[in-house]
Amino acid sequence: MSTEPAKDWNPHIDRILQVLHSIQPHRLTILTGPNASGKSLIRKQLTYHLMDSLGLPRDKPCIASISLSSRMSRSDGVPNFFYEDDTEATSINSIRLLKAVLKTSDRYLVFDEPEIGMSEETQLATALFLNGKKQEILDKNLGILVITHSRVIASNIQEDDFLSVDPQYTTKEAWLSRTIVPTDIDTLPSDSGDLYRAILKRLHKKPG
Repeated sequence: MSTEPAKDWNPHIDRILQVLHSIQPHRLTILTGPNASGKSLIRKQLTYHLMDSLGLPRDKPCIASISLSSRMSRSDGVPNFFYEDDTEATSINSIRLLKAVLKTSDRYLVFDEPEIGMSEETQLATALFLNGKKQEILDKNLGILVITHSRVIASNIQEDDFLSVDPQYTTKEAWLSRTIVPTDIDTLPSDSGDLYRAILKRLHKKPG
């Protein structure tokens, strides 16, 4: 039986909330961070943060999220035109979804790991596409958040703000030049669960 004291997750939760409240509308923001570090929580809480920032009514949808789930299912509330043939390659679906955002208006657009299934060449094309369409998208919508692990995408997108859940890397330059240390894949699932439970406790909720 382990005698190690339980990890204090509060400093990390503070960082998650700090990053969340740093996301501003009408800008293109890059968000990075290790796996299971809280990026998904930020994405899920972003609706409420933006409603407060923009003074939107609580019943007004304001997020259009392009994520792995939106490429694979039809249950997350994304407008119907985002969905394409599920038999296509992941990268082709991703590209179609990326182009479909030009049909949106009055939404805050979240691109959650657009690099999934993409070669580095296609990741570069994605970054250049967003650069070319950035102002057109921002003119019609409330902002853009790109959540990514890709150095190719991060280094080539012309972002307005760069945010990292990891406080060691407060600039894009520091994140791009960081030394890659392997994740402990044995402890990653338990750490992820512990962080989730700590967040629920912080929010005074009980896990379902």
